[in-house]
Order: sequence, then structure tokens, then C-alpha cells
Amino acid sequence: MKLLAISLMMVATAAAAAARAESLEECAAIPDDAQRVACYDRLAGRDPAKTVSPEAAACEAALVQRLVSPASYKRVDISEARTAMTIEQYVDMRLIEIRDRNLATPDLAIRERAALREEEARMKAGGGPPMPTFVLITITFDSQNRMGALIRGTETCGPQLLTR
Repeated sequence: MKLLAISLMMVATAAAAAARAESLEECAAIPDDAQRVACYDRLAGRDPAKTVSPEAAACEAALVQRLVSPASYKRVDISEARTAMTIEQYVDMRLIEIRDRNLATPDLAIRERAALREEEARMKAGGGPPMPTFVLITITFDSQNRMGALIRGTETCGPQLLTR
């Protein structure tokens, strides 16, 4: 009887391993980085509520580096607000960036504005990059100050413009 139970357990384990290997292969075949990582996270049983986007991870890493006591850092909450922009909003924002960067030498902005107009035409035709997204990340955290007291802080990263 024990031998039968052990055999059944080994068969079940082998079947689970085969199913997992197939799923790992499916995850590996996903071309988009964020979707592939999400697939791996699901396979590993990670809670999607605790996983963060690459933008939020970069924001959190920068925050931890600036702390007085990085080892005491503990995330309390992290939230992302993503807002899709219209093509016109995107172009207006980029024109302001170009103007601000080239205030001293406006002639240098001519090529940048021309490239932006070409990008705008591709976006309107549907052959350009996907619609831009505005991202605002807010992190609430606990960390020790210089005196060793635990304090709660909030950090806001962004707004960032994503064009992928």
C-alpha cells in the first residue's frame, strides 16, 4: 500500500513538473518584458498586488538610495496612476520640452520640431508608437531617521511619460 502511495505521488509530481516546464516555456516565448515577468510571477505564485512595474521599481530603488538608513526601509503602499494621453496632448507636451531645452538657441529646435511632426503623423496614421501614457507613482514607506526613530514618509515619482 505504501509503495502504491509513493508511486502515485511520484507520478503526480512528474506530471506537475511537466506542466510547469510547459508553462515556463510559454512564459519564455512571450516577447513583451512586462508580460513575461508577470507570467513568471503567476507561475511562482507571487501575489500580483505585491509586484510592481519597472517604473515603480526604479522609483523605489532611487528612493531607498536617498534614505539615511536604507536597510530600515519598508514599503507600506505603492500606487500607480496611468493616464492615456491624446496625440495632441503628447505633441503639446513635447513642444514645450523642446522649447525649454533650446531657449538660448532656438534654431537648434527646428530639427526636433520637424521630427516630432513626423512622429505625430505616424501616430495619427496608426503606424507609429502606441499612444503615450502619463505615469504618476506614489510610495508610502517607513524608515529610520538619523536618531533611529521610525518615521513614515511618502514619495511621489513622476510624472513620467511612457511611449512604449
